[in-house]
Amino acid sequence: MITAAAYFQDADIQELASRLLERVDWNWLVFERDGRMLFHMAYNPDRYGDYVEGEPGFISQWNMSAEQKMMYLQAAPFVAPETARRLYAGFSRDTGFYQGKPVIFIPGGSLFAYLFSEAWMDFGSYLDPYGVDWFENTRRAALANRSFCIENSDKFKTYHANSWGLSAGDCPRGYSVYGSPPCKGEPWHDGTISIYAALGCLPFIPEETLALADYLYHQQPRTWGYFGFYDAYNLDVTPTWYSTSLYGIDKGCSMIMTDNYLSGLIWKTYTGSDLIQKSLAVLEFTKKPGV
Repeated sequence: MITAAAYFQDADIQELASRLLERVDWNWLVFERDGRMLFHMAYNPDRYGDYVEGEPGFISQWNMSAEQKMMYLQAAPFVAPETARRLYAGFSRDTGFYQGKPVIFIPGGSLFAYLFSEAWMDFGSYLDPYGVDWFENTRRAALANRSFCIENSDKFKTYHANSWGLSAGDCPRGYSVYGSPPCKGEPWHDGTISIYAALGCLPFIPEETLALADYLYHQQPRTWGYFGFYDAYNLDVTPTWYSTSLYGIDKGCSMIMTDNYLSGLIWKTYTGSDLIQKSLAVLEFTKKPGV
């Protein structure tokens, strides 16, 4: 909605987008724990529903670095400025290393969580109030994910320099969450490559991602069809497994990142919108030198 309203510059679209965005009660999701202000992750109104032990209620919390960064940007104009800044400061920045360089990592090391907020926000042009370069963080995480697959190519037939991308999505058993270091503990992986997540790295590591796309297109024709690449594949199971699924949230990420690589349109439109520009000011992001 933010992107559509900023792009079309149409009074009716802008009014509708504003009405819908203003209906969101961000404060309903806010709570404090151990001196930190956090967002709840979800709410289930059903007794004994998914992730609920007995009575309906809130489920978990966004207390880690993951895909939720867009929430702080979109909430900032609709909550008190101090609340907005405390929320952004509230999640942990657990840090590991790739080739000696720091990476603020996702607990499970799953690649998608470095991409979903980054698909919309042009982090390549901004530093956060603590000096974090989230674009560079994603670039390092993508390289680390690829490097881990290469390092394990002697154990898994699916993995090599042009076949990498450990993330959450389709797998031979239905759905699983895979990852790579840096992460908490040992990452879970079984030879399944999440194609959409690797493709989403195009603006961050274009040479490596284009080589992967070329390999899949020419050497693994079962990974793609009429609507482009499917979600995942795994050569380490018998029989070899190729997803035939297309998920909007996954295809959307890879398509948006492809456009960001080619033109930067989504980054420019979303980030340049009045709402996000106000958010960046409230949260005290700064333009990178020379941008």
